[in-house]
Amino acid sequence: MNADLISAFESLKRPRILVLGDLILDRYTIGNAERISQESPVIVLRADQREARLGGAANVC
Repeated sequence: MNADLISAFESLKRPRILVLGDLILDRYTIGNAERISQESPVIVLRADQREARLGGAANVC
């Protein structure tokens, strides 16, 4: 049984894969919610850190 498993993994060394989809840039803003705005009911955020990461089809690779 182990020989079958090893031969199965050896056959997967160079798989051919095509990924189709959209490349998306995810943006994250990390910070503290300080208060609620007086003009409208939204939270005022003090942004401490910003990150951008690949998303969508780029997440697969």
